[in-house]
Amino acid sequence: MTEHRYPPSAMISDYTMSGVGLLLSLPPAFMLDLPALTLGILGLMSLCFATYGIEVVRRQRTRVEIDEDGLAFSPPSRRIAWNEITRFRLAWFSTRRDGARGWMELKVESRVATLRVDSRLDRFPELVGHVWRAVARRGVEPDPTTRANLDALGVVAGEPDDGSRRAGPDTAAGGPDRTRQSEGIGHDARGTGRVDGGPAGSAGAPGMTARASHVATGGPEGAAGKPGTGEPE
Repeated sequence: MTEHRYPPSAMISDYTMSGVGLLLSLPPAFMLDLPALTLGILGLMSLCFATYGIEVVRRQRTRVEIDEDGLAFSPPSRRIAWNEITRFRLAWFSTRRDGARGWMELKVESRVATLRVDSRLDRFPELVGHVWRAVARRGVEPDPTTRANLDALGVVAGEPDDGSRRAGPDTAAGGPDRTRQSEGIGHDARGTGRVDGGPAGSAGAPGMTARASHVATGGPEGAAGKPGTGEPE
């Protein structure tokens, strides 16, 4: 059995956001003589930040346990057996336009309960791998977005029985193509005169290496000196 929790350090920014929001919205509502509309806006903001703070506390108390029969989580206390999962989704939420930063969210549903956790949970990839292998054995197919995020996280969607494989540079960039390119390089070493697999590689046409050697050792015409001597003038 494995247990997963949110580390306190992962929640600092959420607590800070909630606290600063309350500090900026709640005191002015009581200390300043403001129009009713402004008071209403500040009151609504205070309520939102307070609700968010309560959600942060609840999230930090979340505990997910995995065993051979399924997963249990609290609060509130719920359990989802592996054979009860009806939907499995892994989504990516970006905080930047270029998608370079963000977080992942795992959502597991059954008929009676729903588990939703994000990637700040400790050993999040391990949890995702357990869930994916369980639902894959039942024949539950992930949607294209979930499959792409499984690959990005290092859980190979095509191999549900082996969660130890991780997507490396070859996998991300197209392993088969890179393998074929490596085979082309090996073929060049046997004397085709091509380095990059093209008709005429960066090393030039066949025989260029021999010519370079001839010039360096001083053939009929020296490298930069007297004819046929190879010595500098």
